Amino acid sequence: MNHPFEKFMKLELAALGIVILTSIIAIVKGFFLLLVIAVYGIAASLIFDGMVAMYTHQQAHALKQFSRAILLFIITTMLFIGI
Repeated sequence: MNHPFEKFMKLELAALGIVILTSIIAIVKGFFLLLVIAVYGIAASLIFDGMVAMYTHQQAHALKQFSRAILLFIITTMLFIGI
């Protein structure tokens, strides 16, 4: 029997896997844009973790994860734009 939120858990792990691969390539090749994409992937992983927490009625944990994802997205975007 599958876990009811297995889809979100797989998405979270897939996002982290893509982040690891992207960040290794970015560090080796020196591509700043790939590092930005990797940080956005971490934010996506936090959102998926927050969705799992929200559906399992852990509202405080979900709110923390959503807040972290939003702050990470905003800070990364500001650094990328150059503000």
